Amino acid sequence: MKKTLWILTTALMVMFFALPVTVSAAEKGNHGPSLTKGTITFEGKTINVKSPGTYDVTVPCDTEQDETFTVGVFLTFGKNSAGDSFTFTTEDKKEIKSWPYAAQQTVSLKDKNAVFTVYAVNQSTKEEYQLQVIVKVKSVHNYGDWIVVKEATCSEKGEKERVCQTCGDTQKEIIDALGHDYGEWIVAKEAVNGNDGEALRACQRDGCESVETRVIDAEKTQDNDGNNDDKETETGTDAENKIESRPDGGEEDTKSEAAAPASDANEAEEGSVTAVETVGHEHTYGPWVVVKEATCTTNGREERTCMMEGCIAKESRIIAAYGEHEWEDDYSVITEPTCMKTGVRAIRCKHCSEVKDQKIIPALGHQWDEGRVFKFPTETEAGVREYFCERCGHRGTSVIPIGSTSGVQQQRVSATTPHTGDDSVQMAICAALMGLALAGIGITAALRKKNA
Repeated sequence: MKKTLWILTTALMVMFFALPVTVSAAEKGNHGPSLTKGTITFEGKTINVKSPGTYDVTVPCDTEQDETFTVGVFLTFGKNSAGDSFTFTTEDKKEIKSWPYAAQQTVSLKDKNAVFTVYAVNQSTKEEYQLQVIVKVKSVHNYGDWIVVKEATCSEKGEKERVCQTCGDTQKEIIDALGHDYGEWIVAKEAVNGNDGEALRACQRDGCESVETRVIDAEKTQDNDGNNDDKETETGTDAENKIESRPDGGEEDTKSEAAAPASDANEAEEGSVTAVETVGHEHTYGPWVVVKEATCTTNGREERTCMMEGCIAKESRIIAAYGEHEWEDDYSVITEPTCMKTGVRAIRCKHCSEVKDQKIIPALGHQWDEGRVFKFPTETEAGVREYFCERCGHRGTSVIPIGSTSGVQQQRVSATTPHTGDDSVQMAICAALMGLALAGIGITAALRKKNA
């Protein structure tokens, strides 16, 4: 029994070590075969293959998932750098005796990969190598140029998109916030008499009102720009705000780009706007100009600019929101009624677009003209008179009785709502009445003849 187990164990070990070792192309090192030439053919295009691996081919985005394509490969392998020879076989174990090795497969977007495999055995080391070229089919969009749908600002991200010219698919991307673009520091208040000064700089981007401030230390030596590198405080906020009364009883939040600090000896009285003082001149501001109207729920803003030549100093102040709606006394027409459609009237707010107490305005109805004969009546057929609305141009018709002649008074459907469209219903009614009348005449004649 022991002898039998020993024999079986020895046989298994011999079989195990005699098996060839399969090594992938990535692990072949200098002992594997070399790819001397390789190409992939797909839809009339040729792709060069430099080494075993994965290669992508593309089809349009509107390609059906089940639509098939033919992928072909042409591969030539040879000795490695050490001069070792190899025996090559296909996946079904047929020996490759001539080059290039050519093969093709059918693929689709549903079955994305075509895998071409060649096996090689090193004649010296008996190592086996698996060489694979994988062709992956992908669909691609034909996108147009990027279009910015939302501009990025200093603090908010933007968005851009582009549309596929083939299928209409939309691709979107986020545009990073720009960050502030501050200009040079401007001295808003000199450091004098032991009192600290202040310097400002504003973001230069359109629509951004961010202002940074920093302290100019009165005890330190200042540089030529009025800046101080030893002591500064960057607040990243707007300049000091003040509140003023509006003529209508509301409040205005006044913001100066360089308002004087509360500790300054030249501080203005509460409720006024303090002009910026700089070396050389005092600012002479022009009139306030409203740049954004205040509403009931949102603040507005107004600005004024120094009128001195070459000076760019500017003050701005908030116009506070009204807070509550102030309603008009009478109704206003929101949507005008037409001949066929109702309108809307409501009470408007005096300061914004808000409305309340909406009410329906009835449709006006058509305003018909005197009409004209469209079809003259005969002794057997009714005529037609047509009318046009003097307000909207809509066409209406009425019936002219059988036997009437031009110039006599003619019947008409309601003057305010005449028949509109064709006359098939009226004509059918007239024909039916005529049929009944003729039938009655015929029956009467037959009875008289019978009685006679």
